[in-house]
Amino acid sequence: MSKRLKIAYLKTERLSYAQIECYVDSDIFAVIARDYSKICVKDELSGRSEKLLTLAKTLQKVKGLCFVPMTTDNFGVVRKSVAVFLSGKLIRLVDATLVDEKGFTSAFGYKTVTFGDVKIGVAVGRDLISDDCLKVFSLTDCDLIINLSGDFYDFSTETLVSALSYLYKMPIVSVNSDRSVVCDRGKILSSSTDRSEVCALTIKKT
Repeated sequence: MSKRLKIAYLKTERLSYAQIECYVDSDIFAVIARDYSKICVKDELSGRSEKLLTLAKTLQKVKGLCFVPMTTDNFGVVRKSVAVFLSGKLIRLVDATLVDEKGFTSAFGYKTVTFGDVKIGVAVGRDLISDDCLKVFSLTDCDLIINLSGDFYDFSTETLVSALSYLYKMPIVSVNSDRSVVCDRGKILSSSTDRSEVCALTIKKT
């Protein structure tokens, strides 16, 4: 059995409702938006900021899962994170476990989300190069890995993603501020430095 997914991503300085119209039928929609690159949890809870609420409302028309990388400050604990939305609701906040920069705190454990019958492993930033991370996603029968970061990488994303997709025998969607790549078992389906892209990915389920 197989399932065809519509994968899309958008990189923008300021995210708006108008930009979302082209992507509302996406199954997986990744967004790198500079105006949502930092979130202070204390301010969100106190009402001094409504960034998360506004972001959720902006994304609520997208039928699939929306992934947004950001830096989160949770009462002084600063992490690299990815917020996951579905139908305008924040369903998961995933934090990076592999962090080598001063000022950031490492999290523990690798997280997955499910869309229909498709299980997706979420690799934040450099977690994609963690053997432990990819082994967990492989052993827990993930159908797909999505990797997001708002930072530039210092290695060839295309070569890396292709190799990891081949070695772990699963599709990988990697979106960062430099280059975005979609691979399936080593085969590159899309590789672009463009600010937006849409492609199709077929998930083979046994």
